[in-house]
Amino acid sequence: MSGRKSDILNSPELAGRFLAWKCLTDTSLKMLASDRLPILAKRFEIAANNRALADDLLSGVIKRRLSIDHLIETLANCKVKTIEKRLLEVIRLGVYQLVFERGIPEFAAIDTASELAKIFAGRKQVGFVNAVLRTIHRAIAERESRIDDDEKFVLPIDDETGIRFAREILPAKRNVAKYLSLAYSYPRWLIQRWLSRWDYQTFVRILSAGNARAGMVLRPNRIKLSDKPSYRLADILQTQGCRVKVLEEYQMVQLISGPAITSLDAFKGGLFQVQDPTAAMLVNNFELNSGMKILDLCAGLGTKTTQLAEMTNDEAEIFASDKSQDKLERLKRNAKRLDLHSIRTIALDELKTRDFQKYFDIVIVDVPCSNSGVFDRRSEARWRIRQEDFDLFSKASLDLLRFAEALITPDGQIGFSTCSIDKQENEETIEKFTDEHNLTIATQNFTLPVYDKQTGRTILTGGYWCAVINSK
Repeated sequence: MSGRKSDILNSPELAGRFLAWKCLTDTSLKMLASDRLPILAKRFEIAANNRALADDLLSGVIKRRLSIDHLIETLANCKVKTIEKRLLEVIRLGVYQLVFERGIPEFAAIDTASELAKIFAGRKQVGFVNAVLRTIHRAIAERESRIDDDEKFVLPIDDETGIRFAREILPAKRNVAKYLSLAYSYPRWLIQRWLSRWDYQTFVRILSAGNARAGMVLRPNRIKLSDKPSYRLADILQTQGCRVKVLEEYQMVQLISGPAITSLDAFKGGLFQVQDPTAAMLVNNFELNSGMKILDLCAGLGTKTTQLAEMTNDEAEIFASDKSQDKLERLKRNAKRLDLHSIRTIALDELKTRDFQKYFDIVIVDVPCSNSGVFDRRSEARWRIRQEDFDLFSKASLDLLRFAEALITPDGQIGFSTCSIDKQENEETIEKFTDEHNLTIATQNFTLPVYDKQTGRTILTGGYWCAVINSK
C-alpha cells in the first residue's frame, strides 16, 4: 500500500470518503458498487463510523448522479463524458457533499476531494478537481430556499426546499418531465411513465422519498421475546448503545443510531430480524395457525419465511424455495441465528419435480420486481431498469402465480407482494391472474414511500403492494 493511501486510511476525515470512492471505481469486483462496500471495508479495515459515512455518500452519489452531473456540466462547463472515470467519481463525491450533505463543512468537501485525487492523479488533475468544486461552491447563493420561489434557480433537496444557485440551473416546470428528471435525478422515461398517475405534489414526495436515506426497522423475535416484544427489544438495544423508537402500531423497533447491526449481542442472540413494516403487511394479513403447510416460493434471504415461522410459534411446516442456492444457505444460517426449526429449504428446480400438487395451505409469492418502491435503499435500481423490464417482470410474476395456484389446497390462499409502485407489476398483473383462474382477492394493500424531513430518512421504509388471493 502506498504511503499516501495508508495516510488516508488512517485519517478520520478521509477513510470513509476513500471507501465510497473505491466502491465506485473498483471494477475488479464484478458487482454493483453498493455491494462492494462490505468487501472493501473489510479489506481496508475501515472503522464502523467511517463505513457509515461511506454508505451514506455512496448511496447519495449513485441516486443523485443525474443532478450532480447536470451541475458539473452547467456550472463548471465540463462534459462529464470527457472526465477520466476515477477523477469524475472524486468530483461527484465532492459535489454531493457540497450540495446535499448539510452536516459537512464546504471546505471539508473540497479539501478531502483534492486529497483523494492525489492518490492517483498529478498536480494538474488535482487542480482541476479543486477548480470544478470551487466553481460550483461559488455559484451557491443560499443553502436553503423554497422551491416555489423560483424553480429554475433551486435544486430540490426534498419536495419543498432546496439549494439556491446564483444562475439558472434547471428548465422551467412547464417542461415537467425534463424538470423533474434533472431536479430529482430520475430517468426521464420513468418520470413520463408515472407522471399521470399521481397529482404533482404527491409525485414529488414519492421522488423525494426515493432520494432519502433508508431507515432501519427491526422485527422482534416474538418467540424469544414473547411478552411485549418491541418494548423488550428496545430496552435491550438501549443497553447496547443504540438509539431506538418503538413503532407501537407495527410492534417493531426503529433503529435511529448505534453500532453496526451485526456487532450487537442482540443480533448474535437472534432477538430481531431487519424488516420493513410495510414489507411485513402481507404475512400479517393471514390467519396463521400451528400445523399449517406453508411455502415461501421466492424466499430470497428469508425475511418473510422467518416471520411466518415466528407467527406460527415455530410449529408449522414451512418450506423456503429460491433459485439461488447461496441465498438458501444464508437463509438457513439466519434461521439458526433466530433459533427457528420449522423451516426447510428446497431448491426451486427440486420443488418443480416433486409432487406438491394441492399440498400447501398458503403459498407466498414475493416476486422479483423493479424495486421502484424502495429506491431509497436500492441505490442503483432506477438506473438499471428499462421500459421493457416491466413487461418481463409482469410475465415472470404470472408464471410464478400459475405455479403457486397448482400447489395450494382447494381452500388455500396465495400471498402476492412486490416492492414496486408500478401498476403493471401490481394491480394489472393480479387482475389478469385472477380473471384467468376465476379467483377472488381477499385483501390488498398499497403503501407509498414516505420520509421524515428532519432526519432525511424514510419512514416505514418503502412502497409496497400486496394481495391475498383465495382459491375459491
